Amino acid sequence: MKLRWVIDASILGNVCKKNNNDITREFLDQVKKNHYVVVNLDVINEYKPMPGRKNLMCEQKDKEFLQQWIIELRRKFGVSSKNLPDLPLCIIRQLDNKFKNEDCIYVRLALSNNDKLLVAEETHFQNVRNCLEKNNIRMFNEIEALEYIDH
Repeated sequence: MKLRWVIDASILGNVCKKNNNDITREFLDQVKKNHYVVVNLDVINEYKPMPGRKNLMCEQKDKEFLQQWIIELRRKFGVSSKNLPDLPLCIIRQLDNKFKNEDCIYVRLALSNNDKLLVAEETHFQNVRNCLEKNNIRMFNEIEALEYIDH
């Protein structure tokens, strides 16, 4: 069964950081081959500069992997979502305090589809985990997401 994933842009950066060995690359490969990524123009625009971000110090092979992944996302396995639901009140209450405004798009995209799968690990997402779960969004890091795919 093909699942619809929402993936925070920082997860793409983990390819270069080599967090958890090559788990991030493995997860992104699995998604590319067997699933979908729910996106909109804002998310695509966040993804595009990731391979060239200097603070990530990407090796050439990682840059190429990310560039190709983004190209294929746009052509094949990306699913555009235009009718986004409103944010849950519990997220709105956390804005400017524990949650970043620019990351609201990922929550709205997760709410926009039946799978409601979000891959994010930054602290501000962890701060609102209970709120996400109350709204039936399942949040994973890359390791958990890969395990979820494998089961």
